[in-house]
Amino acid sequence: MMCLGATATKGIMASGWVTEEPFEDLHWSDQAQHLTTRYVWFRYDALLNPEVQPLLNPAGDETNYNWTPQTSGLTIIPEVARDLERLWQAHLGRIGVEPIRQVLPNDREDIGPSYREGTKAQITVNCYERDPQARSRCIEQRGTSCVVCGFNFEHEFGEIGEGFIHVHHTIPLSERGHEYEVDPYRDLVPVCPNCHAMLHRKSPPYTIAELRQIRQKKD
Repeated sequence: MMCLGATATKGIMASGWVTEEPFEDLHWSDQAQHLTTRYVWFRYDALLNPEVQPLLNPAGDETNYNWTPQTSGLTIIPEVARDLERLWQAHLGRIGVEPIRQVLPNDREDIGPSYREGTKAQITVNCYERDPQARSRCIEQRGTSCVVCGFNFEHEFGEIGEGFIHVHHTIPLSERGHEYEVDPYRDLVPVCPNCHAMLHRKSPPYTIAELRQIRQKKD
């Protein structure tokens, strides 16, 4: 990481490795909040304080590279990168800075265990058919706002949220255990995914009235 711009002190002030893909977000400057800019997360192994520690100015060495570019996102060619690494390590040695040992992807002992996911498994479950017409009728009668908390996806997200809502069976199909005729107004209610998950936090599920009361107690 290099300190450039209008600062009096210029030079390389940190080294490390990137931990995630670059991403866009709001501009860091309060005067440019209407713009976006690119960021990247990285973990440093050496970080200098420009106010008390000299930075490495590679422009004075024969690295054959423009160290004061007017743009970002440039790549340092491998030959220059190797020379720069050598210069950086020598600079840290001169000023008495010991780099933190890097933890590479294959050397994770310092950051805890890793976990494996994605193994394919065959699972047998009972599936209960749901009538999409009953869902549509419920939404026609009750709308697309959550009956527990009032959340509405279209109000919050605009066009992409139009018509989106979960529909909850007040008596789970698994409890009925047989085919029955659904009353869309009595048996179905629109709920947001969060409230839907909370309704099913126990078996049998909470009632709508019970979950509303839980939310009121929280407030």
